[in-house]
Amino acid sequence: MKDKGQVQYAILGLVIVSIIVSGASLAVLSGSFSGVKEKVNALSEDLSNVSSQLNTIEDKVTGMQKKPGEEEKQPARKTSQEPIKIGTLQPVTGQFAAAGRNWLITMRMWEERINSGFPQEGGLPLKNDAGETVYHPVKIIQYDSASDPSKVPGLVSKLLNIDKVDILFSSYSTNMTKPGMPLASEEGILYVGDFATDANEDQNYSNYVSMIPNGPTPSIAWSKAFLQKAKEEGYTTVASLITRTEMNEGIHNKIPKVAENLGMEMVYHKTAPPGTTSFDSMFRAIKAKNPDVVYCAAYPTSAVAMIKTVNSLGYTPKMIGGGLIGLQYTSVMQSLGSSLNGWIVNQSYAPNLPEVKAGLWKRTEDVVSVYQKRVKGGKADQLGYYITPPAWAGMQVVEKAIRNTKSTDGDKLADYIFQKDEFKTVWGRISFSREARGEWTYARWLWPQIKGLEEGSLKELRQNNTWAIVANNGPYDLTTGKFVPYDKLRQQ
Repeated sequence: MKDKGQVQYAILGLVIVSIIVSGASLAVLSGSFSGVKEKVNALSEDLSNVSSQLNTIEDKVTGMQKKPGEEEKQPARKTSQEPIKIGTLQPVTGQFAAAGRNWLITMRMWEERINSGFPQEGGLPLKNDAGETVYHPVKIIQYDSASDPSKVPGLVSKLLNIDKVDILFSSYSTNMTKPGMPLASEEGILYVGDFATDANEDQNYSNYVSMIPNGPTPSIAWSKAFLQKAKEEGYTTVASLITRTEMNEGIHNKIPKVAENLGMEMVYHKTAPPGTTSFDSMFRAIKAKNPDVVYCAAYPTSAVAMIKTVNSLGYTPKMIGGGLIGLQYTSVMQSLGSSLNGWIVNQSYAPNLPEVKAGLWKRTEDVVSVYQKRVKGGKADQLGYYITPPAWAGMQVVEKAIRNTKSTDGDKLADYIFQKDEFKTVWGRISFSREARGEWTYARWLWPQIKGLEEGSLKELRQNNTWAIVANNGPYDLTTGKFVPYDKLRQQ
């Protein structure tokens, strides 16, 4: 288009020749030259239009030929290298190490996703003092609580006062979450509980949210769906054996009422000290009562001991299981193998859930798959079914709150979380209740009956038929298999 002027003059010459010829013809035919003048004026106007069109074409072509550096620059987004700090005390040693490692690795996966491409992209937005949106990277700061509640206050104080974290995730479990509550409350920070049952019952801290599917009545949720299933099967008598921990005290206190409301009779209702590993006399006493159903609740060390005791005694009630923390860990399930078959144990995720297939749990299998590839052959839980979806969902809730408030202020984040009708996460649909002290608005534990498990194999644990979900809390039916009475299953 450099020769635009030459083109225009050429066109002008042709037009003038046309005018002269036309004018001469008109003069001969009409004897009047006045028409020639009008023709010239009209064609001059046409020429002006042609010139304008040529300019437009040239501008378009020139625009296409511009180099990237010649384009009008868009204002760059504002960024800061000052990270949004998220503190956590996930244990990587002690009895909760399997869960703690799993939770921490999942948090690191989320951290990497948010920071990918920063500062050109990624990060999370905050409003600065001038009201401008500024994107920040995120940073996970973790200290090992060693599964020891006595270490929690000192480590929380370090995170709050030295590291100056913006958001705090608890250590895994109830007895590891409660010691941090007073310090979090004093700071006003958003405090996220990791699998903690009724940890906010005493403090009633307004900026606490709980990542555990207990619903508004946590201690009842641990036995209600289990006993409802027993009632459906026509069972009428119940025995309970529960170790005394922060979580289990509430379960122990509530289970008689749950049984009574279902029209069932409690024939044995005892507790054992935390960390107990010898249950022989207790299960002999239960066997003597001959209940239809045995409900147990314990932390990992005691939970494993309960399984081994029942197996060694050859005791086979019609239904047995409960809130047995640790029996969800892949390494524990591998070591117990076939002795777990027939037990009904709480779980948070299992392969091929109906809601996952229906797309109501967003990208769950993708996140679990990424986790499994990352930990393959290492010390962390090799499947991550119990922890990965809850841990990622917790980060999704926090991320959503930050993006929508553009703040890390504890009050603003908590207000948003409680006002949000529903979060769509890899762990399904979640909503929180401030009236229920930060718990979920409804419970959603899964209760699978373990079947077909063999010692040391991961193959069965990856299959849906090993996790036959026979009951679940909450408004949605998530069952995937049929219940088989424990005594009959053990004979197979």
